[in-house]
Amino acid sequence: MLSKAILFTILAAACGVQSSPAPSAAPEEPDIRPPEDDQDDQLFCCETVDLKAMTGEGCKFLPKEQILLCQTILACGDVWALDNGKAACGK
Repeated sequence: MLSKAILFTILAAACGVQSSPAPSAAPEEPDIRPPEDDQDDQLFCCETVDLKAMTGEGCKFLPKEQILLCQTILACGDVWALDNGKAACGK
């Protein structure tokens, strides 16, 4: 009878022992792609514009929402300068 109790205790202990779980897959790496190039042109509302030199006189910043309110617009890419109303687009 004592041997049955010991055997039962050993079996119960063995059944309760869990093997270590399989190692989980490595965590996924974060997506580190560069952001899409979604930069907009810088717009200026100018009194006069020289299209050959891509410059303007009497210029002010022009939000896209107000583009219909200006008759003479200078649109520059990501390189531009504005100094005392004189705007110039870079290359």
